[in-house]
Amino acid sequence: MLIGIDLDEVISDTLPALIKFHNEKYGTNLKKEDFSSYRFEDVWGGTREDAIRKVLEFYRSRYYNTIKPVEGAVEGIKKLGEKK
Repeated sequence: MLIGIDLDEVISDTLPALIKFHNEKYGTNLKKEDFSSYRFEDVWGGTREDAIRKVLEFYRSRYYNTIKPVEGAVEGIKKLGEKK
């Protein structure tokens, strides 16, 4: 059996690390409440290509490695992996 899992804000709490990255690198003062869309160009301004470039920079940054799992996510995935 194969199971697909959505990571961002489902299994992992990605936004805090992404916000810290963006605020420190680009001098912004964003908060989690500012993200009403995953179309980051709507939040950050700029073009879609700018947003994609920034996200790729985030993936290669030290901030990416600070992402924490959502509470209960690890246990939930372990249960999914148990054989019945």
